[in-house]
Amino acid sequence: MTRASAPVPSVEAILHAILPYKYVDHTHADAVVAITNSVQGEARVREIYGNSVVVVPYVMPGFDLARLCVKEFSRQAGSQTIA
Repeated sequence: MTRASAPVPSVEAILHAILPYKYVDHTHADAVVAITNSVQGEARVREIYGNSVVVVPYVMPGFDLARLCVKEFSRQAGSQTIA
């Protein structure tokens, strides 16, 4: 923050800032959560979206989540170009 009177940034601001992509679809949409939070959720997500998504296990928002995302984006996205 550069102004004390500015709105407080999201706890996930660092996460969005460090991801090397033009667009990050971060969702809590009921339809997506219904799939991800079901038995075999990750398998279902992979069936629907293939390798065009990076799946990150739940971690409380903040620095630990940002660190895990960097690791998982590197591991799962590998040499894929995701725009």
